[in-house]
Amino acid sequence: MDAIEIRTEALSVRREIETISRDLWSTFITTPKTRHTAVKIRLTLVAARIEPGLQRAAMAAAQRVAEVYSETSDVLHGRTRSVLFTTYRVADWRRDLERLHAFLPGSSIPTATAGDRQDEHLDTDVTP
Repeated sequence: MDAIEIRTEALSVRREIETISRDLWSTFITTPKTRHTAVKIRLTLVAARIEPGLQRAAMAAAQRVAEVYSETSDVLHGRTRSVLFTTYRVADWRRDLERLHAFLPGSSIPTATAGDRQDEHLDTDVTP
């Protein structure tokens, strides 16, 4: 991939992340979305309705995609030389997005029921 192709891929990945962020916000929050600068925070909503035992994995996926968002921003805004980002790095971005997609609403990941909570000291879920 040349620098232009990498920048094009970075834009595509960034747009997908922004779409996921917007959709998560509108799924869980009824007030209008805030500025685009809250993308990283909105990505954490991915864990909102997932069963407690999977929330850490969902948060890890969201955090990694937030890092990808920053990396694509660096490429698009010229804060790094896009030639440093290889085809493999772009493939990693796509793989990270796929991991996040597994936790999005509508995926086959089990969702938590009302009252579920995660207790770090127990192997089972406890309902209050």
